[in-house]
Amino acid sequence: TDAAVEAAAAELLHRAGRRRFFPGPSWEIVPRDPDLRLAVDEKSAPAFAARRIWYGFGLTDENRAAFGEWQRRNRVPGGFDLQTGHSDESLVERNKAAFAEHPEYFALAGGRRAPGKLCLSNPGLRRLVVADALARLDKDPTRATVSIEPSDGDGWCECEACRSLGKPSDRVLALANEVSAELEKSRPGKYAAFYAYHRHSPPPAGRARERVIVSVATSFLPKGHEPEEYLAGWRAQGVSLLGLREYYGVYQWHRSLPGRMRGGDLGYLAKSLPRFHALGVRLVSAESGEDWGANGLGYYAASRILWDLGEAARVDAIREDFLTRSFGTAAAPMRRFYALVDGSAGLKKT
Repeated sequence: TDAAVEAAAAELLHRAGRRRFFPGPSWEIVPRDPDLRLAVDEKSAPAFAARRIWYGFGLTDENRAAFGEWQRRNRVPGGFDLQTGHSDESLVERNKAAFAEHPEYFALAGGRRAPGKLCLSNPGLRRLVVADALARLDKDPTRATVSIEPSDGDGWCECEACRSLGKPSDRVLALANEVSAELEKSRPGKYAAFYAYHRHSPPPAGRARERVIVSVATSFLPKGHEPEEYLAGWRAQGVSLLGLREYYGVYQWHRSLPGRMRGGDLGYLAKSLPRFHALGVRLVSAESGEDWGANGLGYYAASRILWDLGEAARVDAIREDFLTRSFGTAAAPMRRFYALVDGSAGLKKT
């Protein structure tokens, strides 16, 4: 496939000594050795089919091209198109007339129906969601998934029909199963996807259909519960394709300060990705930020581990390769600097 050829070319350039550690031409490392002969006979496949590292605040005209080039050079986001973002707002926007005609499609919360969460038990709404999912797939046949992830925050429907469906997890899964049933009939190879997040993170009572993807969040889980527990729980309910909704960099949490986020914690990255892979995760979507000074080395290391879990044991070598190739004679002071900002050094606790 085109994606396979591009990944192979990126790795060939890497083995020849070329690097794109961070976005932009300043971080393009080009080898000066005139002898570029390589002996390579290898077949390689990524550990994770989806390897999304993305800016939480989106892209701009100024950073889109540079970030896209960094992604291609480092074999992310992967060949599997994973779409799992909050989708209620865009659903309403695409179907304004239907929601204007049917205010009962909105959740009943505090005695009134208003934009926010949706009434997931409503048969008309469910038919609308299925039709909208098919229309999105028809508009872009290259996409593999449609997100049915609810809007962020609280405000779940309090109507009797929704309560009878069970807790929020059961309601979201019921809708996903309805979309999946249609995909199984008419759109082979396509999936309905959502997060296990906040109120709808606990595993449901019902079982998932074949074409449902669930990405368990590593934050915003009920107190006392961990992602590992929920990954096992959703898998037990029939989810065969598991994802991870990660948080490598969130500006609202750390204001781009060094050592504060998982993206800058090489120890966390080296331990967590192999552990989650062993639990069945094959799709990773990691919110990040344009904070390359604080977290960029971690984003680069994560891109290596997401393809090859063996790179997790080489994070010290990855750091050294970055320092020596990027800074030359200034590698020694930069080594001290990166020792200070590495989140695994405990800076985030001070």
